[in-house]
Amino acid sequence: MDFKFDLPKLEEVFSENFSSTIYLLLASEYLKNNDIGRAETVLKIGSEHHPDNMVGKYLQAKIYLLNNEINKSQSTLLSILEAFPIHLKARKLLIEIYRKRNDYKNIDKNVAILQKHFPNSLELNEIKDTSEVKSSEKNIENKKNVIYKEASEQPKVSISENMATFTFVDILVSQKHYSEAMLALNILEKKGRSLTRINKKRKEIKKKIG
Repeated sequence: MDFKFDLPKLEEVFSENFSSTIYLLLASEYLKNNDIGRAETVLKIGSEHHPDNMVGKYLQAKIYLLNNEINKSQSTLLSILEAFPIHLKARKLLIEIYRKRNDYKNIDKNVAILQKHFPNSLELNEIKDTSEVKSSEKNIENKKNVIYKEASEQPKVSISENMATFTFVDILVSQKHYSEAMLALNILEKKGRSLTRINKKRKEIKKKIG
């Protein structure tokens, strides 16, 4: 079951309160519709009120990459990963940038980090495959297309501080949105919720991924 949102309703709610974190959902929906211009506008407004929101930063990094602003995308992704090293989608997108630059040293470095946190992930296996194509330009281009497609996929749901609850984490896990569930747990930790319960959830998620 995928999350479905009423775009006109999201637009209405956002227009009534530009400081609302609904901007994350609205920007995501625009990106799903390939409406990059509107997504960028909404993120610009929302980030003025929530400059440190991690989901907003990730969406902005994707837009930078789609607009071929690679340096900005890389810088934004690195700031995300500094705060949340196991953000799977952010690290995958960063690997795509390094692949564009044929930076195999950093590709291997980031694949190793993913191996540490997600050793048996099917997604990791696909990324690992792309790091082993140095000997063939043809294979590099083929694998590049696969990773770019993955990196360009929209997050199934955006997480704001208000949305982050243990119940919401359970919903995300039940629908196999593991990266988003981990992000929600990270937000809960910053909000001072039970660290014992958070770590237990993290272990459960890693076990499911593995």
